[in-house]
Amino acid sequence: MAASDAAILAHLAAHPIDGLRLSGIVQSVHIAVFVEPFLGYVLDGSKTLDSRFLRQPRAPYRRVAPGDLILLKRSGGPVVGLCYAAQAWDYALDPERFESIRSTHAEALCAPDAAFWESRRAAQYVTLIRLLGVRALVEPMALPKRDRRGWVVLRTGPEQMHL
Repeated sequence: MAASDAAILAHLAAHPIDGLRLSGIVQSVHIAVFVEPFLGYVLDGSKTLDSRFLRQPRAPYRRVAPGDLILLKRSGGPVVGLCYAAQAWDYALDPERFESIRSTHAEALCAPDAAFWESRRAAQYVTLIRLLGVRALVEPMALPKRDRRGWVVLRTGPEQMHL
């Protein structure tokens, strides 16, 4: 775990999120960074599936399990919401799989335009996460995250430590 990740965990341990204490959570804890309009779509419930297209197999690829807590962070801003992973699927991509994901999941991803898909065409891997229990925080929470990662695994649940 990076030193910055340890600082984030310490910050979260000291500052409950809307009364939710991380010490009571057994699952993994993640930070997902979103840009607009996608963050707004998640918070208003129209985006029910998140996708992370990757050139290398890094988080969240093979790191998300049902029940994991996902903190929703605005790019360059605070954590503004949270949700849980209902399901997660990881795929190595080829052109057929890419087109299948596009045709099957564009609506749930709130990604109907060609520009979204064209910008992800070079990806070699994808993680799809069905989002559950999305809620906005009463008070957004600033975190000491300063790097450019779009996904951070803060804590791995005990069931994932043996993968």
